[in-house]
Amino acid sequence: MSFLAAAELTGDVPFPCLAVITERRRRHKLYRTLRIPPHFRGVPESVLDTEPVEESVKLTGIGA
Repeated sequence: MSFLAAAELTGDVPFPCLAVITERRRRHKLYRTLRIPPHFRGVPESVLDTEPVEESVKLTGIGA
């Protein structure tokens, strides 16, 4: 996987310093560690039965 932007790959902008590339790699690794696995299908009902859950959730913000 390349940690360079498209403009960096085409030569439109100079390559970033090694520290920038290292930070991109670190963030990518963190993202892959924290992302929800593709087989996740939600929280089991048995877990939801143990604590009260509100019937509705109010969404706010753009796209809500």
